[in-house]
Amino acid sequence: SNGEPAFCTCGGVQETTVVDFTDGGFHGEEKITDQDPLTGPLAGAGFGTAVALHDNLLVIGTPGDSSGTGSVSLYRHETGLGWSFITKLVKPNGPAAGDGFGAAVAYDGTWLLAGAPGVSGGGEVWAFDTTAGYTAQQLVNPDTLGGNEYGFSVALDGGNAVIGARNAQETLVDRGGPFTAPVGRVYLFQQAGPTRTQAHTLRGVDVLSADPQSPFQSDARFGSAVDIQGDRLVVGVADRFDAGRAFVYRRGLNNWALEQELVNPTAISQDEYGRAVVIDGGTIAVGTRYELRFAVRDQLVNVWLDDELVIAYSYPDRQSGGHLALSAFDATVAFDSITIRALPGDLELTEASNPAATSPADAEAEVKLAE
Repeated sequence: SNGEPAFCTCGGVQETTVVDFTDGGFHGEEKITDQDPLTGPLAGAGFGTAVALHDNLLVIGTPGDSSGTGSVSLYRHETGLGWSFITKLVKPNGPAAGDGFGAAVAYDGTWLLAGAPGVSGGGEVWAFDTTAGYTAQQLVNPDTLGGNEYGFSVALDGGNAVIGARNAQETLVDRGGPFTAPVGRVYLFQQAGPTRTQAHTLRGVDVLSADPQSPFQSDARFGSAVDIQGDRLVVGVADRFDAGRAFVYRRGLNNWALEQELVNPTAISQDEYGRAVVIDGGTIAVGTRYELRFAVRDQLVNVWLDDELVIAYSYPDRQSGGHLALSAFDATVAFDSITIRALPGDLELTEASNPAATSPADAEAEVKLAE
């Protein structure tokens, strides 16, 4: 969020929550829903799948909008008035079902970048000048093979635009002979005057083939996430079969050279380490996939994170049926999927470790402390 005291996170299929950072923690500021005056919120549109924030302008991607054609909505914050809808952008050269426009967005205060990885021919990326009536420029896909997902991830910094194509095809050699498989590439564009031209290509096969701990090059998903700041670029590799990793590159005189590999500290297969990356000064954050599971029986709640029990808690009152509420404190949360099913009668739960609360307010305070 460009270092400003604000942050955005996907808060559900049809809404995005804006939170402020004050006094060492995050607190909810405002919940935003799709405010398109023509359509309003659409079920399954994925409003908030991608977000970007700079100063008082908030960009929200909705790749499932209008049968998957996708859209990008802009909101402006005014002191005392909150967030107000400005406009909605669609793919300039004609939207089509499945384009997924808005699956990835980036914004630097002037230029807005939006990816449409589902476009036939391998994907598209568009740059909009927010200071000149949203005039659009296409950052042409260097490789037009179908299914490459060019635009699955995007990032901006100064005159540099970074675009991930996590399924870009490469020719691999195995004991059975050469074959073509999706490995992934990242493309860098540099701005020269009013246009951007491709300047560099980073190929996943170049770093993965030299890595003895990455036997799975196919479906590596190099370019699952990208971010750039100054002379450093980080690329996430949320490998479908391996534990995942991230690669850090440093700008040289005429190229970007590999500086370091960031290895998944847990080395758990399929946890998609590298599915999100952020670089901020000397800090790099790498996101991973977790499974959150909890069971409720009467007043007793058990919570597991990746099969490790983290909370055994007793509420003061039995919770009403048919309701589910999830809250996050000092964290951002997005769910790929939610499954609800009946609790088996023979499942043994761990008894609560907390003393019995005397009121719902006490219970809420104790849960915050537990987290």
